[in-house]
Amino acid sequence: MTRCHSRRQHRHMGYRPRRAYYPRPFRLGRVLLFALAVGLLVGGWEPVLAAVAIGVPMMTTIVVLVGVISLVRLARSAGRRRFWQPPFPTRATPVPAPRPAPDWRADWLAAHQRFAALRGEYGGYECDPLAVLRLPALADVTVPSTARFVDAFAEAQALDTDAVPPAEHAALFRNAVERAARAWQAARDAAERIQLAADLWDSIEPEEMTPLTSEQKSELNRRLEEHRRNPGRASPWEEVKARLWARYK
Repeated sequence: MTRCHSRRQHRHMGYRPRRAYYPRPFRLGRVLLFALAVGLLVGGWEPVLAAVAIGVPMMTTIVVLVGVISLVRLARSAGRRRFWQPPFPTRATPVPAPRPAPDWRADWLAAHQRFAALRGEYGGYECDPLAVLRLPALADVTVPSTARFVDAFAEAQALDTDAVPPAEHAALFRNAVERAARAWQAARDAAERIQLAADLWDSIEPEEMTPLTSEQKSELNRRLEEHRRNPGRASPWEEVKARLWARYK
């Protein structure tokens, strides 16, 4: 007859198995008591005490070893149950949805609209005489910030297309528009600062200015007489201004 359940499983299932179905377990205590009784009857107390003196340390060692082995096996089985058989159902970690790949066509369209707005703003400034008079440095290409904007604007203008270009061309156009927008903002800020400095200088009354010393007056008179004798040696203000701006580019 094949055994299909253990004694513990039969007990949990609610009925008591027959004794003949399973072998009797080994009873160590009964064996020791029987050996003690036989020793007392055969040899008296002295052999029994000698056997106890020798057997107690051995039994203690065996019990300790068996306990250590049982604890190790229990710990290993508990670890296996914890890692491979969780007692409670675990909640599945939600997997984040993958991000959609960037659409370079949408990026090109946004850059195209941004460049159209920048072109309209620059064209509006060029066609408005009052705006040019208010910020003249923004129309002067000798100013470094304005020159950088003109170059960046020309590069973006050369890459602009009416239809959707290839991906590589669209990336170049998008970067050019970004540079042009930054250069335009920097040029406007510089022109406003230059105009602010000019307005502050013009707001100073001649009486509030520091008077020239006698040495400065004599130097100015000397240069004026030299210019009158040889006018060709002097440089126009536009050339001097261009050289000064080129030095600080």
